[in-house]
Amino acid sequence: MKIILALIGYALADIGAAIDAAPSDFEFQIYDGYTIDRATFVKVANSFRAKIAMGVKRGGAGDETINYAQVISWLDAGITEDFDPPASNGVLYNNGQDWMTYTLSDDSDTCLLTKIAFLAQG
Repeated sequence: MKIILALIGYALADIGAAIDAAPSDFEFQIYDGYTIDRATFVKVANSFRAKIAMGVKRGGAGDETINYAQVISWLDAGITEDFDPPASNGVLYNNGQDWMTYTLSDDSDTCLLTKIAFLAQG
């Protein structure tokens, strides 16, 4: 469990660093012909931070603590409306879109790292 907690900590720190490093004119290309701006990127990143932070309690020994006020803050600053980047003809199904839909779902009985391993195996 210590490894999972460490990975969660690193993930949260990396997402925070990515948000801080994104310039005001930042555009993230999801695939050729579709980008998201900094504001949307920050919303997606905050949604991931909340989802990942809640992973501390999944399968843990029960003594891990979660800063629920921080998680709620990330949720409030995250995606609060439908987020479904359009697919594009001629592009293999958008794996990023699939992964975001999968990990931002409410399947709370599955650890995020288990989902990542499942997706990595194909």
